[in-house]
Amino acid sequence: MQRLVEIDRHVERSVGIATRLEGQLQPPHGTVFSRGLRTPDKRDHRQSVGAAGLNAQLESICSVHPFRREERAREANGVRFRSHGPVSERAAIEAEQRPIASGPDRAGDTRVEIDQADRRARRCGTEEAARIPLAGDPYDECESGREADDARGSLQQAGRLSESYSMAQMSSPSPARWAIALGGALCWGVAAWVLWQAVAWNSDFLHDDAYITLRYAQNWLAGNGISWNPGDRVEGYTNFLQLVLVGGLGAAGVGLVQATRVVAGVAWLGLLGFGLLRATREPAVFGSIPVVVTAASIPLVAWCFGGLEAPLVAVLLTLAVIWMQDALRGDPEAARSRLIASGVAHGLACLARLDAGIFVVVGVVFLLHSVSGRARARVLLAFLGPVLLLLVPWLAWKWIYYGSLLPNTWYVKAAGPSAWRIAAGGRYLLDFVFAPPFPLIWLLLGAIRAGVARRLTRADGFALAGVGLSLCWVLYIGGDQMPAHRLLVPLIPVSAWAALAVWREDLARCGNLTAVGLAVAISGSLLLQLTWPGLAGPHRNSTSFVGEAVGRHIGTHFRPGSLVALNTAGSTPFYAPELRYLDMLGLNDAKIARREISELRLPAQRLPGHAKGDGAYVLAQRPDYLILGPAGGVSRAYPWFLSDLEISENPVFSRDYRLRVEAIDVRGMSGWQDYPETASGVLRFSFYERERR
Repeated sequence: MQRLVEIDRHVERSVGIATRLEGQLQPPHGTVFSRGLRTPDKRDHRQSVGAAGLNAQLESICSVHPFRREERAREANGVRFRSHGPVSERAAIEAEQRPIASGPDRAGDTRVEIDQADRRARRCGTEEAARIPLAGDPYDECESGREADDARGSLQQAGRLSESYSMAQMSSPSPARWAIALGGALCWGVAAWVLWQAVAWNSDFLHDDAYITLRYAQNWLAGNGISWNPGDRVEGYTNFLQLVLVGGLGAAGVGLVQATRVVAGVAWLGLLGFGLLRATREPAVFGSIPVVVTAASIPLVAWCFGGLEAPLVAVLLTLAVIWMQDALRGDPEAARSRLIASGVAHGLACLARLDAGIFVVVGVVFLLHSVSGRARARVLLAFLGPVLLLLVPWLAWKWIYYGSLLPNTWYVKAAGPSAWRIAAGGRYLLDFVFAPPFPLIWLLLGAIRAGVARRLTRADGFALAGVGLSLCWVLYIGGDQMPAHRLLVPLIPVSAWAALAVWREDLARCGNLTAVGLAVAISGSLLLQLTWPGLAGPHRNSTSFVGEAVGRHIGTHFRPGSLVALNTAGSTPFYAPELRYLDMLGLNDAKIARREISELRLPAQRLPGHAKGDGAYVLAQRPDYLILGPAGGVSRAYPWFLSDLEISENPVFSRDYRLRVEAIDVRGMSGWQDYPETASGVLRFSFYERERR
């Protein structure tokens, strides 16, 4: 290992010297200098011979240096000694004013700065360049010649060391390969076991809120528009792309419940497939670490069955961040294809969930910092063009159709006193940060390590800033009441890949015991999920099960076309589509959603998204039926939410409504034994019916 470090030091020294020299190789053709005319052909010949020699020596070393081989393959067009094309003297002068950096990413940054200065100088014209004094022919002038010899000498020394290293590697079996094989087998074996257990636990999980999106798709397919109630244009969903994909599968004949799981399953498989392809570009088996963490992440697997957009956002955001990092590691202008791909992925992620726009803003800031001059416009157009092409028509349609750019859920979720909301968000974040497999902790430790070693790059900074601001956003809105870290699931693969990037150099140089120890640590963190509170065990949602039973019952027992006021706006309306509904929590009602709440009167109001209500408004709509509290209903004596409390206090309610209790046989439904409300085989359903017409 010590020999590898010494080889690396000699290679970096040669890269630094040659990078500075290449800026002096060729002025613009036809330029007149104080020493007279130079023959371009002669200089080009010297440039080609000198650079080719340095390249040949460098490649021979990189062929046996395990870390440099991977880095040079990725930086093939970024830090090679250029042997073609003229380089302006202005580029050389601007490059000379910067210190030569070390490390593969910093060398790439220096290469980017030289290229950018070269383009600026070319736009200035030959007359201005002619007034710049010649820095000297590096293979004729004394000072530059000594530097070139120094570069060759360092490469020769690195070559001798690498040759002895290669001979030592060939003379005996490499224990590092056995260590890597053992670690990989351990990680993948544990991941397969955790994945199997997660699927067994969560195969019946479908959250009630997923039915809200399915209700919109149901009305859309029925020709009633993208609405919760036919004719009511309120945006009570936040996952437009998920809705479109599910609706498309529904139009093709797939059941909507099955369609939402198909979308999530394809997204999960795409995330793993991309990860495996990406892993081939990383040193040895370490590139598969994010794939292992993603495959065996119980929150991600749970939400593949849960019905909401988390897996779809996860794959799109991961693609967007990785492609943006690729562009930031080199010259963003030269990597415009990556920027376009990242822009498309960012735009689709925003369509799947609008808060993915945080990474768009961070990407713009880092691109502005990475380039200057006219290049900024070209780079920003490459990135923002696809984003705007996707988002502007969608936002325009939202404004025309719903009359608002923000979803109705925004007004519900950002409710309640800010101090209480931030405290709830803080608890939500702590639960995620300190839950296995600890992707954010790995990322934070790696960032600190890279920062201390001064090898934290712009690409790393982009990922760190995006993840950090996303956490701040979740803190501000107060987190979420759903299980398995639903809001933060997309950050699991993003953090895993970002952690690999900041740890890459250490991983490529770790010893046998370190490699095996790392595999044990990762495997242990994955196994810890099987006993961790909130992750271990089945994720079942009694609200969706009871709501389904109630929906099937009222669909056949309530008068068709009746207005039903309720708090559970998912499964019950989905399974009784012929009725109309009033959402007393406000997710699908603009009036309730925009009501200002100054105090929390009930414990259930502390759940994110459950603080709103308006009893007087609900009674003013004269609903035919009222279901207070949870999906199965409760008496007015036990109010759960604000609308329940205000309705029970209103004299109109006592005058016009009467309590009804009915028994629903649920023994024909799969899984009825798993829920306390239905363990006897009968569900007690309580509701209020309006008597005065």
